[in-house]
Amino acid sequence: MTENTLDNEQMDLDAGQHSDDSYEYYEEGYNEENDEEFETDEEKRAKAIAISRYLHSLKSDIISPDIHKLVIDHHASHPYEYFRQLNYDDDKPVFSADSIFSEFYSGLCISPAPNATSDSLQYPPPFVPIIEDMLQFYVKTFHVYFYGKLHSPTIRPAEGDPREALIWMVSQLGRREMAFHKTQYMASEPLQSVVRRRWETGLLREAQVKLVGHLFDKLWIELKALVEIETANERLRLVELNRRIIRAGRAMRCFFDNGRFRSERLEGLLLKYLSEDEEVDTQLLHGLEEVQREFESDDGLLDQSNDAYSMILEYEL
Repeated sequence: MTENTLDNEQMDLDAGQHSDDSYEYYEEGYNEENDEEFETDEEKRAKAIAISRYLHSLKSDIISPDIHKLVIDHHASHPYEYFRQLNYDDDKPVFSADSIFSEFYSGLCISPAPNATSDSLQYPPPFVPIIEDMLQFYVKTFHVYFYGKLHSPTIRPAEGDPREALIWMVSQLGRREMAFHKTQYMASEPLQSVVRRRWETGLLREAQVKLVGHLFDKLWIELKALVEIETANERLRLVELNRRIIRAGRAMRCFFDNGRFRSERLEGLLLKYLSEDEEVDTQLLHGLEEVQREFESDDGLLDQSNDAYSMILEYEL
């Protein structure tokens, strides 16, 4: 990446502002009306101990010990107030990104029975490295951004939370059902992964695994660059984070995780193209970007009020 700032002319439109009144950052569970505000210190300590015991009871047969420890330590290092967001209240359910992440990882820690078939496993082994990359990215990058630079662990659901979108996208790799709350990114009915079915039937080719891996490798680069880029407009940053995840998710649904994508020859051609070391035509790249953004606005994928903005990033491909 050769440029690490937003286009100044575009940013002059509303630099330094989050946006209009329809976009606000807020934290759930901290208002005076919440019954948890009246818990005694002893009750809080008891809940904190119970949460700690639960976290350290989790074991995973597919996640490496180092990554498992990273996630457990990530949860265990937070104060009691953080874990209140992970709990479900029947009267006022809290489905924050953190609670969804917790549910997602809990699912990875469900061990199959000794005599279980491959159908009982949630993710094909070839995709476990992608799952581990996502866990590291969430803990080391997304969490640091939302709790550090953004100073807000929760944002309006109506505006879209890129953390939820990312979890949903990764779940396409093998989750038979979405076990957690269905947000705006979730389908209304359970989804089954095509690549998982192919793996179960022995039809998942190495080229397919490599193409999916390349898609996610590129996504991590883009998301990390967007988090690190200098801007006073956090609303724009969140929009662009969502944009990249939505695009990658659409590539999965419509192409790599689509039942009609069966051409071994096309897989080979794509891998050959991706391996070629050619100079990038930036003019063509920017032209395609403009067309893509017009499509996304017309298709309702992203808020049309963001049409005036552009995120110009140069990547070393």
